[in-house]
Amino acid sequence: NKTITDRFVGNAYLEAKFLQHFTFRSSFGIDFSFYSTNSFIPIYDLAANSSATTTKASQGLYRNFTWNWDNTLTYQRDFGRHSINIMVGTTAKKFEGYNVGGSMTDLIISDFDHAVISNGRNDSTRKVYGTRSTDALQSYFGRVFYSFNEKYLLTATLRRDGSTKFGANKRYGYFPSFSAGWIATNEPFLKNSSWLNFLKVRGGWGQ
Repeated sequence: NKTITDRFVGNAYLEAKFLQHFTFRSSFGIDFSFYSTNSFIPIYDLAANSSATTTKASQGLYRNFTWNWDNTLTYQRDFGRHSINIMVGTTAKKFEGYNVGGSMTDLIISDFDHAVISNGRNDSTRKVYGTRSTDALQSYFGRVFYSFNEKYLLTATLRRDGSTKFGANKRYGYFPSFSAGWIATNEPFLKNSSWLNFLKVRGGWGQ
């Protein structure tokens, strides 16, 4: 067997800060891959349940392409001992994959270098296939993070996700989550502890 893969992965982003507390970020990435496979099976007889009475060649070509685009707008501000971070955003992602292949037996020249379908003589064993697959996701989300005195933390998130994997009659769904945290090592009775550097307790719920 032999597989050759060519792949290109890239990502670019733009980030802008304005009105002192706002940050906008847009990121776009791609993942493109193309690979080919070749397989050769010779005539062999290793055991009663492991043998081949004719040569066989198999080939396959695959092309996969994925792109994703993320956009976020963040508001960050501190009010004395209070700190708040609000983020809203969107994300979109799409995958497309194509593959074709086939096999044939009884090769005219029986070696790996000639393991191509056109080298086979037995047309009754010719097998070909071709498939196309797609997968897409589109999401809108928001998150609020609050911190008091760098000790008590609250986070709430809500997503609206749409996916081709969901049913056609309910393409979008809502997915909330909540969490609370406590940084114990920022309390006076542990802040100057010599035996403990950091302790955080966190609990949450989401779907």
